[in-house]
Amino acid sequence: MTIANEWEAFFDGHAPYYREEPFTRNTAAEAGVFDPLTLLEVFTLPLKGAGEAPSQPLRERGFVPSELALMLNSSGLQMEHIWGGTAGSWLRQPPGLDEMELMAIARKPG
Repeated sequence: MTIANEWEAFFDGHAPYYREEPFTRNTAAEAGVFDPLTLLEVFTLPLKGAGEAPSQPLRERGFVPSELALMLNSSGLQMEHIWGGTAGSWLRQPPGLDEMELMAIARKPG
């Protein structure tokens, strides 16, 4: 079974009428394909421009706070804070389990 088929099977099992519902009928196409083991999402981003609308395939990788801290430290930065939030709702608080966005505050020593 492919990832796309697994995504569709998930929706078929949890929302049998998602194709007919205005709110959910394009969910799989809009969301792309997400792999929870690697935190990798593959999707196509439509680009605005003149004439026919071009698009760009993208691969977006998520990171857990410990990975982000390791990358910052290995780049020579001193990690001070990692906060969680959602666009438009950023607070200086630890990341929650349902948040996919992180904000890191790091400084270059010296």
